[in-house]
Amino acid sequence: AMEPHITTVPLVANIQKTLKDYPSESVIYEQLQNYDDSKATEVSFILDKRKFPLDGVPDCLKPLYQNPCLSVRLNSRFREKDIESIKEVGISEKQIDPSTTGKFGIGFSSIYHITDVPSFVSGKNFILKTPTEIYSDFYGGGNGAKFDTNWLKERWSGILRPYCIDDDEYDSEGDYFGTFWRFPLRREPTELWNEFFTEKNVKDAFSQIDANLLILMKSIQKIECYIWDHGRVEPQLYKRVTIVEELSQDFLAEGKFILRMLKDTPLADLKDIDYRDIPSEKYQVVVKEERGTSKNRKFYFLPCFGSIGTMRFLRDLPRDMKYVPYASCFIEEVKGKKRLGCTIACGLPLPIKWDLKISVNSNFSITSDRRSIVWNKHTNITQDYYQALDTRWNELLFTELIAPRYTELVEHMAINMNNPRPVWDLFPLMNKNIGYLQPFINQIREDCDTRRIFFSHVDGGTFFSLQSCYVYWNKNNISDQFYKFLCSEGLPLVKLPPDISRLLGKKCAHRKCTPAVVRKYFIDNGILSDLFDQRIALLNYIFSDGDNSGFCHDLLKLGK
Repeated sequence: AMEPHITTVPLVANIQKTLKDYPSESVIYEQLQNYDDSKATEVSFILDKRKFPLDGVPDCLKPLYQNPCLSVRLNSRFREKDIESIKEVGISEKQIDPSTTGKFGIGFSSIYHITDVPSFVSGKNFILKTPTEIYSDFYGGGNGAKFDTNWLKERWSGILRPYCIDDDEYDSEGDYFGTFWRFPLRREPTELWNEFFTEKNVKDAFSQIDANLLILMKSIQKIECYIWDHGRVEPQLYKRVTIVEELSQDFLAEGKFILRMLKDTPLADLKDIDYRDIPSEKYQVVVKEERGTSKNRKFYFLPCFGSIGTMRFLRDLPRDMKYVPYASCFIEEVKGKKRLGCTIACGLPLPIKWDLKISVNSNFSITSDRRSIVWNKHTNITQDYYQALDTRWNELLFTELIAPRYTELVEHMAINMNNPRPVWDLFPLMNKNIGYLQPFINQIREDCDTRRIFFSHVDGGTFFSLQSCYVYWNKNNISDQFYKFLCSEGLPLVKLPPDISRLLGKKCAHRKCTPAVVRKYFIDNGILSDLFDQRIALLNYIFSDGDNSGFCHDLLKLGK
């Protein structure tokens, strides 16, 4: 009926260390990570301002029922091993399960930024954690306890009153249908932590929830945020984000297959799997955001898995570092607007902004404070054995998985939108902030040879690969009018923005449109246009380099 749920490590000291290392802004990410790992598909956050009746509540707990609280409702139950893992700070069963997002198991402890006394009901279990043991008189001492919900109701009829939104969330046997958390807000400095968490902080956390966050989830399909004022019968919707349309019906099915494969495959056997047999499909996902008004945001999404190169690398890794190399790349369809909010992520809580124009979620090796991926940005930094392996692992993810999928998605966007402006916007631009990704940029250059991502006005608008078109980027060489004439004659000519030409470097120079290129094209194909001005402009251009050797005998052919 009641048993200890005691953390065996020095709990207060470990929590304080965690809170120093992790900013309070990441709390919402950390908690969503845990909820996603519990296989919840719907999550509701509630800023609960109600004051509850105190009958049937132990005296020592009554303050928790009178102050504002952040509550969270999940439509999934925590497994017994999840409940057990919450006992330890920095130690978790999740670290040996590659189907879960977190490696370090410290996600739960970040909630102490908000509260001193987290608690939750899940199924037939009620768990109360009190690191400073301030409320431990209720259950006889220690920093936590687990109760059977029916036993608890018989003795304290009011204790579970706040742990639901609707009364029918408990079944006939008294079990809660999912999981319901309560985090009473810390309103003043305490022994555990010297910072408090206000209602404004909660609303700021709500503002972090958007479509970009939702599509990082493996299981969660809907996130709702509510405000429940005292005296109101029901909470008021503050914000909702929902996946409302998946244009590929296999999207969830493949996602579940991926997770099952990751979970059921022994880590020691990863080297024996040929990931070339796993399909990589492109999906379109529409996410609806509601806050007063509603809008739909469309994303192109592509999952991918390890190639032969990363498999060879896996054989040399220590046993505890063998993970399935995977990545998900996604691009939002943006028409006529500047592309914002692109992130690089390792699940949650690590969506961080970066300078590339595509968002990426992968199983990167990340730093101990979980704020960035491991990368040797400066050659004079000496890394230990494991840090060097982490850096190499991340390099392989970028070059062998993400770069090819990057250009594949750009090509997909080009074909679907038939507009060069949003496609150019997706190219990475060289600057000092992404210099450490040079191998990734080099791989993108290589992939440009075969991807149809270069727009020309041939046939009213067509995308070509770099090896099948010619490019120019200087208006002084070719005017807009002459460019359109060349395209109308069928020459696959592409006008590049200067930033793109700098990115492509020598590859761009090798496909540069020159008078010699134009001469050869028209000698081979002739001229279709009868307009005198265009023919004169053509002749002026092809003679502009002064190289007329071997050409005069073809002049009559060109003029026919």
